[in-house]
Amino acid sequence: MVNTTEPARRTRIHEFLTQIQPGMRRLIAIGMVEVMAVGLYVSLLAPWYKSLGYESVAQGWLNSIVEITGAVVAVAGGVLADKYGRKNMYTAGQLMRCAAIILLLSTGSLAGLVAVSVVRGLSVIQFPARTAFIAGHTAKETRATTLGIYQTASLVANIVAPLAAGLMADRFGVKPPLLLALGLGVLAIIMAIPIGRSEDSPHSNRNTAQAVNKASQTPGSGKLSLETLLAAGREMFEQSNRRLLVPLLIAFTANGLTNGGVNILLPFTIMDRFSTEYKAVTALSVVSSLGTALVMLIGGRIADVRGRRGIIVTTGLIMPVLLFSVFWITELWQVYALLMLGSMITNLAGPALMAAKMEAVDEEYRATWDGLVTGGSSLGSAMGYLVWGIMYQASYTWSWLAVIFLCFIQVFCYHLALRPE
Repeated sequence: MVNTTEPARRTRIHEFLTQIQPGMRRLIAIGMVEVMAVGLYVSLLAPWYKSLGYESVAQGWLNSIVEITGAVVAVAGGVLADKYGRKNMYTAGQLMRCAAIILLLSTGSLAGLVAVSVVRGLSVIQFPARTAFIAGHTAKETRATTLGIYQTASLVANIVAPLAAGLMADRFGVKPPLLLALGLGVLAIIMAIPIGRSEDSPHSNRNTAQAVNKASQTPGSGKLSLETLLAAGREMFEQSNRRLLVPLLIAFTANGLTNGGVNILLPFTIMDRFSTEYKAVTALSVVSSLGTALVMLIGGRIADVRGRRGIIVTTGLIMPVLLFSVFWITELWQVYALLMLGSMITNLAGPALMAAKMEAVDEEYRATWDGLVTGGSSLGSAMGYLVWGIMYQASYTWSWLAVIFLCFIQVFCYHLALRPE
């Protein structure tokens, strides 16, 4: 008997991939290059800063500066992108990313590292515009699946980059991976030149595409001020469902707090208890990306077929329970195993979360909303880096318990915000 199921499945997959719009394919390719550039240097920062004498408290402050700056420019960048041109904000973020690498290559002082943190935060101005571009190149029926492809491609790049960075840094020092990261950052800028042109727009989503291109190409009038930002935010909330937006904003802010805590606790758990080698710390990014990449496409398909809410709430409840195992870790491989499993569970809902965020508001407010959410998440991360940098030195146990508690806060907010589908 001939099995026709597998060829039919391959045909459907091929058809789906060929239906992805050229603009979205370009965004996927650019995303991979940018993630490689970031992964080559960010994964080195914790052990590099520690070798310069900066422990968890100092690193918490430096990382919080990144996030505070990112919070401010994300909110402003979202409004700017919707009112004055998305392509401009997209390119500005790319330039800031290259500037951060150049500063890293030329400094080792605390003042210089503070400047690096500020410029890294400024690169966040790209994010709201990028989200709006992605939304404009995807249809709701297949959005989560397409986002799964986008994120998986980026994660593959983030598996390669930190691994290469750790090996290069241990053998040749930190400068070679930084120079490679700078070259990739410049390449991403060149690749992004066509973004925003009309021929990039999806024919199946013409109205959205026209709005995206209009925002991308037509400069606005007037001056940006605090009053302008407040007015834009007020208009967005008045024209949208507040019952959905407020819990989502709280959830993403709590997620930022959680990420800030974990990003401090995991590297220092390894460096203080197991190993101070660059590759031991950069392996965290490799393991996390690998675990996420394994489930991202599956999660995207589940979100499109079964709905956003179920997968978000279910994985949100499992994750904090899993985190309790951190108190029984005695060997390095156990840290990686926990991170692998945790990444798979948490990020199974990644495409659903990104799709739910995009669909929470109308197209004309997408960059503004994404800027507000990104700003809240960054502000949460800033507080997380500060608080957990101090808590880690005071108590390993209580610092992890606080992270676990925040996981439950997030899932409660998602439960309130997202209706059963």
